Amino acid sequence: MALDTLLYGVGVPILSMQAARGGLDIADTGLLFATFAGTQVVALLWALRFASGLPPQRVLGFGFVGVCASMLAFALSAEWVPGLFVGRALHGLGGALVWVGGPALVSRFYADDERGGALGTVLGASAGGSLIGPLMGGALYDEAGFAAPFWAALGLAGLAAIFIAVVARRPTGRRIAKLAPTGEAGADLWRLVARPEVAALIVVIACGAAGLGLLEPLLPSMLVETLGTTGFENGIIFGVAILCYGLTAPVAGHISDRMGRLPVCVIGLGVLAASFALIPFGASRIAMGAIASLAGVGLGMGLTPTMPGLADAAEKIGDASVGYAAVFALHTLCFAAGGFAGPSLGGQGVARFGTGTTFALACGITLLLAAGAWALGRRARP
Repeated sequence: MALDTLLYGVGVPILSMQAARGGLDIADTGLLFATFAGTQVVALLWALRFASGLPPQRVLGFGFVGVCASMLAFALSAEWVPGLFVGRALHGLGGALVWVGGPALVSRFYADDERGGALGTVLGASAGGSLIGPLMGGALYDEAGFAAPFWAALGLAGLAAIFIAVVARRPTGRRIAKLAPTGEAGADLWRLVARPEVAALIVVIACGAAGLGLLEPLLPSMLVETLGTTGFENGIIFGVAILCYGLTAPVAGHISDRMGRLPVCVIGLGVLAASFALIPFGASRIAMGAIASLAGVGLGMGLTPTMPGLADAAEKIGDASVGYAAVFALHTLCFAAGGFAGPSLGGQGVARFGTGTTFALACGITLLLAAGAWALGRRARP
């Protein structure tokens, strides 16, 4: 999963530049980036229907192959624009399955009192990939051209495959968790969604993803407009926020093992809402960096416990027709929905009301959704 975020990050600073060199206008470039989300939804719908019938390591393997194929397509498409679309489509398919199979595999080998810490550690490592990828991609692009970062990424993928093959042969000594499904997701997945604690987690996932989606496009433009920051300075501000997220995720996971999933999530959403309220008052680069870091902490606390929380709820049902793979496909779908809503509504808000008012509204909505999630969770009974 860390490798997937690293490979995704490699293309972040250079794909739009290469698309422009290939003659794509801004609308076509937007379509290029949307290709990733479109094929991701296709993969997740497949996972919801069929992935519970497969071992999680096989789903993860399918995703890994898809991600590697996307890197090869990019490496061979420096002068062929359709290849960029092929690469984005393959990465959407592969990346979606990685984020289904990976958490499902972890969940099988950790009981519910350890699962939060284990998944938090995985998410923290994934944040490290998000931090390293853009730096690696930009540096290699400047030195050796468009294909170089993707050949380097393929080399890293090969090393990772060797490492995984060696580690996978060693016995873990861990029991497999209670839920080891063999059937299709079926109607029982919707019975899972109807549980109050699961509905509360879905609200948290969508809200956190929407908050992240709001920050990614709006905060850089606000920084440039109000403080005159450069792209490198914006990268540093976001890099510190990603680092804070990565450091928070394992801690939040461990705390949720002891304190409960939903309380940690609600506190995280409260911290995220506070960062939204403070953004209009950031008068310096240091202040904005601190506020962005606060948002990273809020996202780490808010989102990390949702993965083990869904796995816990699936185990409570105890039905083999609801598997970990289907559960995490549901998680990623909810995240994708929030990630689409955040920038879409945020862009409309800025156009109509301005940046400051938009972030104030985001603060209020986040607090309302946090309260709603808490109220839903309170309805659940052991």
